[in-house]
Amino acid sequence: MQNLPFLLSIFVVLVSFIVLLYTLFGSRYTTKPIIITTLLITSLTNYFMNTYHVIIDESMLRNAFQIDIHESFSSGETVLKQIGTDAAIKNDGNAGKKKTCHYGCRRSSKS
Repeated sequence: MQNLPFLLSIFVVLVSFIVLLYTLFGSRYTTKPIIITTLLITSLTNYFMNTYHVIIDESMLRNAFQIDIHESFSSGETVLKQIGTDAAIKNDGNAGKKKTCHYGCRRSSKS
């Protein structure tokens, strides 16, 4: 119960900050894109936080903004190599087996 005034003040400050930002940058043409972008960013961060059980803090944001183009491409290559290795492992188990068609295959009938 001692934290209630503090929590209420944080709520008021955050709502005031959001209203101020939307008032400054909001116009007839920018209101929807700003709200859509805000909702997409918050939903993606919420999904990330709930899935990986992490809290996004200042140091994580700082590291994300300090990534250069070479680091992003090198991590992308690593992911692609991993995906390729997983696909190769999955395909090796089916080597030599006859493939069957399940959906909408047309069989040619010789008469």
